[in-house]
Amino acid sequence: MVKRHLAGKPNPVGLLNDDLGQPRTRDVIMVIVHAVTEEWQVAHRDDTISEVVALTAAARGATLQLIAELSDSQFEEKLPGAPWDDGTVAGVLGANSDHGRMHWK
Repeated sequence: MVKRHLAGKPNPVGLLNDDLGQPRTRDVIMVIVHAVTEEWQVAHRDDTISEVVALTAAARGATLQLIAELSDSQFEEKLPGAPWDDGTVAGVLGANSDHGRMHWK
């Protein structure tokens, strides 16, 4: 989302509204979220624990690299369509980092 925003995409989140700018209902949003989650789970169902840890490490590394490349003003930019935290790049990244804890509860 952040990379799409920085590249100038008008709908970088692509969740609350479709590419034509039309709002999606919560039911439609949840269908999309569940489909993406299921697709990832099916693709990695047979991965070993080492492979899953490597995927996690690669994702974390990519996130840290992105954070290192952002300027202070970019952290403060609003991500159009972001419903998390205050909608800024920093707020969305922070909300994402807390997301896993929610599932562990």
